[in-house]
Amino acid sequence: MSCDIVLVIESLGGGGAQHVVVSLANFWAEKGKSVKILTFQDTKSNAFDIDDRVDCECLSLSGQTNGFLRALVANVGRILVLRRAFIKVRSPIVISFVGTTNILSVFASFGLSHYLVVSERNDPDRQSLGRAWDFLRRKFYKYADVVSANSRNALQVMGGWVPSQKLLYLPNPLRQSSSSDVMSFEWPYFLTAGRLHHQKGLDFLLRSFARYCESSETQTRLVILGEGPERAALGELVKGLGLSERVLMPGYQDPFPWFRGAIAYIQASRFEGTPNIVLEAMSVSKPVIVTDSQPGALDFVSSLQEGIVIRWGDEQAMVAALNQLEQDLVLRDSMGKLAREAVRPCLPENAFACWDKLLER
Repeated sequence: MSCDIVLVIESLGGGGAQHVVVSLANFWAEKGKSVKILTFQDTKSNAFDIDDRVDCECLSLSGQTNGFLRALVANVGRILVLRRAFIKVRSPIVISFVGTTNILSVFASFGLSHYLVVSERNDPDRQSLGRAWDFLRRKFYKYADVVSANSRNALQVMGGWVPSQKLLYLPNPLRQSSSSDVMSFEWPYFLTAGRLHHQKGLDFLLRSFARYCESSETQTRLVILGEGPERAALGELVKGLGLSERVLMPGYQDPFPWFRGAIAYIQASRFEGTPNIVLEAMSVSKPVIVTDSQPGALDFVSSLQEGIVIRWGDEQAMVAALNQLEQDLVLRDSMGKLAREAVRPCLPENAFACWDKLLER
């Protein structure tokens, strides 16, 4: 059976790209389009509410392989399965999301008539997919009809290997909270959230926060929302730094009530594309602290306007930023107002209008 739009992503677990896929699928389904989501992993583990009108199909293509030849054979098999799925659904447009899935979608689309959009949602200048995949990304992205990104820097980087007329900026549609709940305690807190992974720079943030606690007479806490492979290691680091009473790690939760109650939101990542979570915090008038290693965020944050930008790894600068925002309420309010205005293009009604233009092509 044919459908209007096919969206392809490895899985629908929690994450920024996954949120974009589900948001787009629900939006287009609401508009009367027939939408299908193809995943490589079981969709039963998805972390988002998907409109009942959206058809989801798992192609069961996940799994790692050891050795070059085994990996080659496995990926050829994935391409063939994906190609058969494209032929079966006969959609005029296919939109693929993230790194290796994009590359497999390019190969699976050769010779087919649909319009292929690959969506890069990270920073290809900093995020390596591995030597072989990086090579394939540079050589084969150009065969897609459109190569999109959610940051100007990513488009500039890909301009070295993709014709400029194929490059397109497409913002992430931001989540919006359906409630106005505020998470508040007898003590103030800073907030960060995301996958507990090396990329997120939480080790750097914790070391900085330990120095901040030594210099501050307040009982301000740090709240880390999320789950991931580094939970145990981060827990040990918290103990080792003597922060057991000052750091909370309550797991995965709706971040919006926490945004509203926090002094500021912090994104200490080693690298990012355009982190949705930063823009979501800004959308509820929250100032942010971000590192200079995430150029997508810098499209929206100028230091001492919408927030504070620091050099990644500079613990002294992080401590200074924490102190400044904790102590200056007037500055926080001013930054919060500018932050909400800065992310207005990413509010759903504006972002969806940009994605809708793909269908006009």
